[in-house]
Amino acid sequence: AQESRYLMAVVTEGRCDVDYICMHFIARHHNIIRFRMSKPVKHDPSTADAASYMSNRFREVCHWSSFTMDQVEWTYEYFVLNPPVPVNCPLQGRYKFNMIGQSAEKYYTKIPGGVTIRPRVQVRCDSLNESDLYACTGENKQLRLDVDRCMKLDHNGRPLSEYDVADNILTCVGYWMEDAKSYLITYDPDDPVVGNFRCWIYRRTGLRTYRLSRSMAS
Repeated sequence: AQESRYLMAVVTEGRCDVDYICMHFIARHHNIIRFRMSKPVKHDPSTADAASYMSNRFREVCHWSSFTMDQVEWTYEYFVLNPPVPVNCPLQGRYKFNMIGQSAEKYYTKIPGGVTIRPRVQVRCDSLNESDLYACTGENKQLRLDVDRCMKLDHNGRPLSEYDVADNILTCVGYWMEDAKSYLITYDPDDPVVGNFRCWIYRRTGLRTYRLSRSMAS
């Protein structure tokens, strides 16, 4: 081992071949540990008895050029702490949003903890329905999404019934920048995908606008 690089032997189950790979770890940030693996190098029995064998293998396998598979396969994989510890979300404020993509992957109107989407209290919203995504002061460790929020208020200036309850609550567990892209990991125990984690790539496109792309599964 040297700094953040570790030489490891890999034995394929059911076979006798031994390969060496190098694991490069980046120090834990939030709930995320990023890592990448080098190209494999075969064990050479003919020189294995040499005193400098392992040192030579380390210099070969853990050289920085060994981590570059091609122009695409050089980025990091990651481990996520489960269950995670919430962190402040990199996106703050309140936004409207539009969803583009497969219908099965889009967020939909639901009552958190409820059995069915309907019935709901029937309230005339007079075309004041809007999508709503926000992470505000005091709740800045969660992104709250409401696909069809009624912005109409009652006579006391309060939101109407359960229409003020966010449909989806995403907990921010880590974010970083890599290859000129900003990444965000969220956790939602009510997400139907296996693992409940989602990876997002986000980019600021203006003073008040963002573009986000979400992974299809964890």
